Amino acid sequence: MKPIKLQMEFIGPYKNETIDFTRLNDSLFLISGRTGSGKSMIFDAITYALFATASTESRGGESLRSQFASDDELSKVNLDFYHRGKQYRIERTLTYKKRTNKNPTTGQAAIYNDFGELIVSGLQEVSKYVEELLHMSARQFRQIALLPQGEFKKLLTANTKDKEEILKTLFGTERFNDVYKSIYKEYKDKDNRRQLLYKEIETQLLSVSKEPVLEFNTSLKSFKEKIEQDKHVLNKKKKEIELVELDIEKLSKAIQEDEQHNERLSEFNKTNVALSELRAQSDEIKETERTLQLVNELSKIKEVFHLEKNVTVKLRQSTKQEETLTNDLNSEEAKNELVTNEIKALKEKETVIERQREHLSLLNKYDTAQYKNLDASILNTEEEIKESEDTLKTVNSDISLKEKELETNDASIDVLNTLKEEKHSIQIAINDIKRDIEMQKVEEKKIKQLESFIQQKEKLSEDLAIVIKDKESIVKQFNDISLETNEAINHLLSHLEIGQPCPVCQTVVETYPEHKEVMDAETKDRLTELMNRENECTKDIDRLTIHIEATESNISDVKYDGDQLREDFSKLEFKLQNIDEQLKNVSEQLERKEKLMSDINELKDSRLKTSEALTYKNESLKNLTQTKESFIAETGLNDYTALEEKITLLTDSVNLHERSLKEAESKRQNIELNIAKLHTELSSVKDNIESFHRDLNEYTPKVESFLNTYDTVDRTNIEAYFKIDDEALQQTVDTFYSKVRELEIKSNTLKESLTTFEAIDVTLKEKKLKELEEQKRELQRVITETEYQLNSDEALIEKLTDSINTYNEDEKRVRELEVLAKIINGNSEGRNSTHPTLSRFVLIHYLELILVYANRRLTEMTNGRYELRRKDTFNAADALIIDVFDHFNNETRNIATLSGGETFQASLALSLSLSEVIQHEAGSINMDMLLIDEGFGTLDEETLNTAINTLVDLQTKGKMVGIISHVEALKTRLQNIIYVETENERSMTNIVTYLS
Repeated sequence: MKPIKLQMEFIGPYKNETIDFTRLNDSLFLISGRTGSGKSMIFDAITYALFATASTESRGGESLRSQFASDDELSKVNLDFYHRGKQYRIERTLTYKKRTNKNPTTGQAAIYNDFGELIVSGLQEVSKYVEELLHMSARQFRQIALLPQGEFKKLLTANTKDKEEILKTLFGTERFNDVYKSIYKEYKDKDNRRQLLYKEIETQLLSVSKEPVLEFNTSLKSFKEKIEQDKHVLNKKKKEIELVELDIEKLSKAIQEDEQHNERLSEFNKTNVALSELRAQSDEIKETERTLQLVNELSKIKEVFHLEKNVTVKLRQSTKQEETLTNDLNSEEAKNELVTNEIKALKEKETVIERQREHLSLLNKYDTAQYKNLDASILNTEEEIKESEDTLKTVNSDISLKEKELETNDASIDVLNTLKEEKHSIQIAINDIKRDIEMQKVEEKKIKQLESFIQQKEKLSEDLAIVIKDKESIVKQFNDISLETNEAINHLLSHLEIGQPCPVCQTVVETYPEHKEVMDAETKDRLTELMNRENECTKDIDRLTIHIEATESNISDVKYDGDQLREDFSKLEFKLQNIDEQLKNVSEQLERKEKLMSDINELKDSRLKTSEALTYKNESLKNLTQTKESFIAETGLNDYTALEEKITLLTDSVNLHERSLKEAESKRQNIELNIAKLHTELSSVKDNIESFHRDLNEYTPKVESFLNTYDTVDRTNIEAYFKIDDEALQQTVDTFYSKVRELEIKSNTLKESLTTFEAIDVTLKEKKLKELEEQKRELQRVITETEYQLNSDEALIEKLTDSINTYNEDEKRVRELEVLAKIINGNSEGRNSTHPTLSRFVLIHYLELILVYANRRLTEMTNGRYELRRKDTFNAADALIIDVFDHFNNETRNIATLSGGETFQASLALSLSLSEVIQHEAGSINMDMLLIDEGFGTLDEETLNTAINTLVDLQTKGKMVGIISHVEALKTRLQNIIYVETENERSMTNIVTYLS
């Protein structure tokens, strides 16, 4: 990556500045300018364009915004650069907070290719794309492309502890500590799993055996023998249940035949009873048949009877309707006469109403918003004129006061930048002291933790000694039992036989007595408990030993003076507080100065606008007054209110007349329509009455003739006969005769199927069947339980076999991981091991590689005199110490014995080699730029020439090398210079090259 052009708007002291790096001709260049002019801000702008952060980690990107930028002016950074033969352009706008707004204004970012096409946009998206493009993060960019101020010789002079932290950060070796933690965690997890698995296997074996578990395979063999015995018992029970099931089948068949006979006999008796009950209903059925015959005869006159009834009702309704219509017609004709007289009177007033319409048309010309608001407009305009005159006086007074205050404000941006640089230096020192104080607390915590581990280990060792002593005592007592006693017991057991008398007590032997070991159950439990306790103590001691070794290796040999650190911290805090107060005062004065200038400009603009508005308002007042005079002359009224009242009065009079006439005519029209409608309806009703009389003369004689034929039927009960359901009556009769025939057939059939008319008793057979079924259930229960237990036992056998195999594999893996963890943690030989941890070993490798690269340059710069060497030890306190070997005196010297110039040479060589090694280790990183922010003031002329030649050598290999320095000699040595010049608290750049 190599920069082409950098553009800055409102960045630090730069208002609008562009730096064209192509003018530097890819050669070594100097950035020169006085303190606080903004030289380092160029590095900040490049870093911010790429990664949205400053060139040092202690400052945020928001610190780049110019103090003199107003709320509406954006801070922007644009960077054009080459990378791997392609050109890119990044445009960024800073996020900032306006003085009048609590919420920040969010920045923007975008990156374009060499054709100007957008690649990606968004703050985070652009930063992510740049990291992927350059294959480095902001932290790596600072390490490879920048040598920031104050960090130049830090790696050379730092102690082992600080150097280890620096290298850990640069090369990310914390991952090797993670390797140890991962392996140690795996070791502990697998060891815990192994112990849990042991307990699980032991618990499972104890659940199937009362004997203590001393060896897994022996207990497993006994368990398998028990399973075979259970299988033999199961087969015997299955044969028994087959015989019982055969007896149940035979007995069930006999019971079923007897029950079927009893059911047929019961059904035969029920059928005969039902048949007798049905025959008793014969008289009732005969009466139903007679009623059915009468209903069928009446159906012939049913339709004529209903027609007569309906016509009679309609005749009664029509007669009543005729009377009502006649009354309504007389009423409507009277109303029509009254309305006709009202219309005649209204038309006689039409001449007066027409004159009112003409007057109303004249007044409506002035019924507008202009005349309605005329008086209010005149009053408001007069008040606005007075208000504008008062405002003009106030603005003139404010301008005068603010101009006087501005003359007394002498704040400057130079003072502010100087205070900021001083504050930054103090903050760095405070952070260093804070880090040392925290490290002191961490070391004290580690020591206390180590003491706690040692105390726990000593207590466990004492407990272990007691447990071992108790266990050995029990074992010794067990071994002292007489061997002859055991032989006598075994000899007696060999002479016992089932069914024969015992040779000692003459009792018949039914089963062999259980063989018991000499050791009683209580002693066995105690021994098992002691063995478990011994195992737990041993594991806990091993665990604490690992913790002790790990803690000891992590305790630093560096000692801290806590009182001195706190005293230094208090002094710096006090100094920082004073700087903050000064910064606050200067910032407030600058803000007040900018605010005064802005306020004065705004007040002058306001004064001009107020004067123009006053002229316009005077002209408006004149026009409004003339309009009012014209209104009075033409209408004869003094104001708009009188006009509104007159218009309302005339409008109401005209509208009332028109509405009354329209309503009267509409009313007369409706009455005439109603009269015509009533005449039509009355004529129709009279026609209906004549028709109904003709129908009755036809229907009534027919009904009377039929009723005279039957004595039991008249007009009072004939409709009841009409409602009788003849189909239901017929269904009742048919159902009766059908049911009688059905029961007679069923009775005869059942009688033929019976061999006897006596019931058979099945009680004894059912009792026997229940006994057999109970016997079957009991056998089935035993078989089910035995099969379930066998399945469980066989599954347990398989699980135990897998668990034991897994346990053996885990035990082997735990031992391997334990050894590997100790090797990686550097304590494979115990607490006093001199082996380094894996993390420190890698850091030593990187440091030695850096020294190889550094010595190539340092040897050349010192004419072969000096060579940097790592102290030949793996001890934690000295493993990363850098010494210098003096070839002229053939001796190793402390780095502190070098002069200022020699220290600079060593620091430069080490920093350049560090950048190369980091870039080499990253592999895919391609960085063609190196920016150095460090003075060369400690070098004599010869050493300065050597340092410059070293940097020129880098430049000739394709790197763009830039230096920030105040050394005047460099201006004559370097032909390409970027001058940073300050004027009126603003900075500008000027590039001077050998070509110009």
